[in-house]
This record gives sequence, structure tokens and C-alpha cells, in this order.
Amino acid sequence: WGLTPHFGASRGEESYVVRTSQGGARTFYYRPHNLWGSFSYRAFVGYSLGPGWFAIMLNCGNLILKIAPPNHHCPTGQVGTYPYCSTPPTPVATCNALDVKKNGDTYQLTANASAANGATIQEYIYKVYRGNALVKTIKTNDKIVTYTEKTPGSYKVALTVKTSLGDKTSEACTKTFTIPEPERCPQNPKLLKADPQCQPCPADSTLWINDSRCSASFVQTKSASNLTQNNADATTVTAKSGDRITYTLSVKNKGLKEEEFTFKDQVGDVLEYADIFDAGGGTLTDDKNASTGSTNAKFLIWKAVKIKPGESQKRSFTIQIKNNLSAMANGKSNPTSYDCRIDNTFGNTVSTKVDCPAPKVIEQATSQLPKTGASENMLFAGVISAVVVFFYARSRQLNKEVRIIRRDMSAGTL
Repeated sequence: WGLTPHFGASRGEESYVVRTSQGGARTFYYRPHNLWGSFSYRAFVGYSLGPGWFAIMLNCGNLILKIAPPNHHCPTGQVGTYPYCSTPPTPVATCNALDVKKNGDTYQLTANASAANGATIQEYIYKVYRGNALVKTIKTNDKIVTYTEKTPGSYKVALTVKTSLGDKTSEACTKTFTIPEPERCPQNPKLLKADPQCQPCPADSTLWINDSRCSASFVQTKSASNLTQNNADATTVTAKSGDRITYTLSVKNKGLKEEEFTFKDQVGDVLEYADIFDAGGGTLTDDKNASTGSTNAKFLIWKAVKIKPGESQKRSFTIQIKNNLSAMANGKSNPTSYDCRIDNTFGNTVSTKVDCPAPKVIEQATSQLPKTGASENMLFAGVISAVVVFFYARSRQLNKEVRIIRRDMSAGTL
């Protein structure tokens, strides 16, 4: 053995590398001793369990072995070629992070995990909790999964990475998110704010549009003026043949909501003594609910119109009193029919007297006999009886006096 090569590998010289205490390496060379020739050397001889018999030469201190030593190998648990041995890195697997991204009602769950030095990732396990209750478990080989959820509440997603070294997780692999309660309709909490029916009352934003209090309230009024008699209030003058009277219908919405209103005026009583001169855009139609035989059961109707809260609308029409007023008697079933008055109601009633012909005046003056009770009837019967008795007695007395006169004349005493 020596530190310097002399003969080369072709002649059987080999080398042996040994690690030094400083961490380096030193190469020793050994070759068959006979390459030096046939010489005798003085040496110290010894025996060791490893190499067996050995000797140390006295003149140079070189080692002489009886057999070549076996090749060195790296110790158990190390890798490499001796003497360059090293301890291999320990396999490692970790769950590094979990990312949660919201997209509408869908949540994208992205895992960040790693495995090295021979460790492997086998599966990703996502567990979704609402409060403390498990609502979903997703097992997949993909790092990215999606999860859809709409129910309001507080959620937690816990990621566990199944590896060749066991299940791995960490605080960074647990994330939370919250699905808030959907915004409610301010006027009606039973509805969502996004509901098309979530609308405030037009005139009161604190009320729901379909609240019973959010409604229209139409106030109807009517007036009439006699154009022929200098636009006098038709209720204060008597209408004569040929007079023209204009009726004005007014409606005001005193409610909280815009609604549709149809102007509709019953003109049956008007047509008994007048004709429509100007309908004012209205249409004369029959009253379908009128009783059979009602010849003048008519309505004057205008197209429906929407009236906003606080808004007023008016409609007007003009009539002309007939030249030949009817003398028809009052109706028994309807005493207001042909009663020499025109009554027209639209909210309030406008009543106009009509200058009727003479027979109607007499009819009104003698519309009924005097009302009497039982005592008046007995008295009247008693008077009649007394008169009858008086004339009966007087008639008998006259007959007796005539007989006496005739007898006296026959006797010559008269």
C-alpha cells in the first residue's frame, strides 16, 4: 500500500479512497507485492478480524495485506458512491393553502399542496360546513373544484390532502365565507327587494303598492248650469222648453294610488224631459241592469282614464229641454218618473224643476185624497145618516099634511 501509484491498473494496481476526519478524501494505492521483485523485507506482523493477517514494513511503514480488502459501500441509510455518501432527504407532504373565490352562487375551491422526496398526493378532500353541520363532502384528484350554494349562513371549507405519508391539513387549508340573508323589500319583508312586486305606494313610500291602504279614493261631484238662462245654477231656476243645461262631472283621486276610472252617468231621468245636445265625447248606451219596460234607462259613458293621487278630471255634456213636454202621469213603480223634475246623480244629486204642461200641474195638486182616520169616517157616516133620517121624516110629514088638506076640502070646511 502507498499514497503514490507506480504500476497502473493494467498490472493489477488498484486504489482505495478513504474519507478523512476533515471531511475530505484520500486515495491509497495497492498492488501485488511481487511487482517490486523478489525481495525480503523486515516487518511487523499482526492479525485483525477485518483484513486478517497484515504486516507493516520497517523501512517505510507501508501496509502489507495478505488479501485485497472488499470495496467500500455507503452505510445503511445513506446513498451515493463511497466515500461520497450522503443521507437522502426525508419525504415530505404538506397542505399549504386553500383559496375560495365567489362567482354568483358558485364557489371555486383551489387547493395548494406539495409532496417531495418520494412522497405523493393521492386525493383532495373538501368538507363544507354550515355552522357546525356538514353539508357537503367533495373527494377529487383535481386541485380545483366548484361548489354551488344559495342558502344564507356562515360556511367553513376544510381541505384535507390524502398523501402517501397520511392525511395532511393546516390552518391555511381552512377558509370561511358567508352568504348573507337576501335584502328584503322595505315595504313588505315577505318579498325580496329584487321581486318585481316590491314597489312603494306612489303617494306613500312607506306602504307596499298592494297594501289595502294603498288604493285610490275617488270623490265624485256634479254641477249644472242653465245656459239659456244666463248660466244660472240649474237647481235654482225652472227649466223651460228649449233650455240648454250643461252638466259637469268632476272626479278627484284623494287616495294614495293611481287607478283607472270610468266616467259613467245615469241619464234615464234626464231623457224623460230632454235630449242629449252634446255628449262631450261620451257614448250613450243602454243600462243592462234596468228593469224590463224602462224605455229611458240609459248611461252616458266615457273612456276609462288613469287618475293619479291628488289629480282631478272633468267631463261635461249638454242637454236640451224638449219643445213638447210629456204630460205622462207619474210612474207607480217609480214615483220620480215624469214628476216634473230632472234628477241626475254623480256623487251628489242635481235636481232641476221643469215647467210641465197644465195637466201635470193638476196631477201634482191632486195627487191623492185627504187622509182620514176611523173617527172621521164614523162622524161622516153619522152626518149622512142624520140627513137621510131628516128627509125621510120630512117626507112622511108632508104626506100626512096633504091628506088632511084633501079631506077638509072634500068636507067643505076649507
